[in-house]
Amino acid sequence: MSRKVGKYEMGDTLGEGAFGKVKQAKNIETGEFVAIKIMNKEKILKQNMSDQIKKEISIMKIINHKHVVKLKDVLVSKTRIYLVIELLTGGELFYKIANNGKFSEKVARFYFQQLITGLEFVHSLGICHRDLKPENILLDEDDNLKISDFGLSALKTEKEDLLKTACGTPNYVAPEVITGKGYDGQAADIWSCGIILFVFLSGYLPMDDPSLEVLFEMIKNVDIKYPTHFTYQAKNLLKKILVADPLKRATIQDIKEDPWFQVDLQTTNTSSRKIVVENVFTEDLVEEKGGRPEKVEKKQILNAFDLIGMSGAFDMGRMLKSNPTEQLKSYTRFTTLTEPEDAMRVIQKYLETLQNTTVMASTKSYKLKVEVRSREKYVLRFNVQIFSMAKNIHLIDFRKQRGNVFEFTEIYKQAHDSLKKLMKVQTFRK
Repeated sequence: MSRKVGKYEMGDTLGEGAFGKVKQAKNIETGEFVAIKIMNKEKILKQNMSDQIKKEISIMKIINHKHVVKLKDVLVSKTRIYLVIELLTGGELFYKIANNGKFSEKVARFYFQQLITGLEFVHSLGICHRDLKPENILLDEDDNLKISDFGLSALKTEKEDLLKTACGTPNYVAPEVITGKGYDGQAADIWSCGIILFVFLSGYLPMDDPSLEVLFEMIKNVDIKYPTHFTYQAKNLLKKILVADPLKRATIQDIKEDPWFQVDLQTTNTSSRKIVVENVFTEDLVEEKGGRPEKVEKKQILNAFDLIGMSGAFDMGRMLKSNPTEQLKSYTRFTTLTEPEDAMRVIQKYLETLQNTTVMASTKSYKLKVEVRSREKYVLRFNVQIFSMAKNIHLIDFRKQRGNVFEFTEIYKQAHDSLKKLMKVQTFRK
């Protein structure tokens, strides 16, 4: 008997976090499939995360834009908080870049226009994202861009215009963030958009080094070499965005008025909502039918939007189709008919053949923790986990924890090609 929470029929577990599980679910009134993150109130309160969770939910609820991932519902029981979020099927934009090498200028502009349009709306609500990167940009089934992962977001107030928390992913952070002297979060977001556009057009990071000290110096000095294939117009826009001084950096309005950006630009209708901070720790809003929630074990930490990255491939309508090659679009996942125990054994054996690689197997689940020392002190870490789906189909998920994303993608592709010969691999979309 399946368990129900409010109007949602709970399905398979898609992932786990420090505060709970991520499950696919079905709205029994509409038939729509969604992703639900189930968070344990007691654990949140013990770790003094209640204010952060309330702020994050508030941010997610007020953003209503076609280019931002949508929070559909928030339900609360005596012991759990349920975040109901749209289920995306196009995967992470990063892996589309990694597999294509780089985008054509037309494709890069298409995605960049959507990114700026979505970010403009987020900024209009006084919200700074603070961790924009291709891995936090998802695609829907129509190939439209969606900004996700607001775990590091901040609300900008009139009294405190400069943020002081250095955060974000090192390669995408603005020079002023590194100094620790306070910065304008919206200007920092625009810098990150410039780095993303460079990656769209080139297929690699403009500034990268295994040493954070060296990387930060490159960022502060804007040490960028532009490829010769960049057009003058694209390069000109990037040089207006990637400016060390945030006061001289292009604004969103400047970007929108740029001739390169204006080509084939489409208008977007948007709507907003009033900011209301939810008290999700006292109200009992839903009944849990079919049994109490399962005991939650501490796993990889996920914030409220990480679940979308985990659930991006899980369109259950596609999953149940007879043709397995139409089931998934994500670029670090594939399906297999091989039983989980056998699949885990084959994967572990293969990974242990890689140079400078350590593999640790979990005794509680079909999960491997992998560490690759690719350079003297440079570490790449990723997890491999198997999820049982439907009709004897099992999903193999590779997920990076630390290190260079391009290097991780290359290892994934090599692993896939090798495992394809050893297992009944069903899906790999390029």
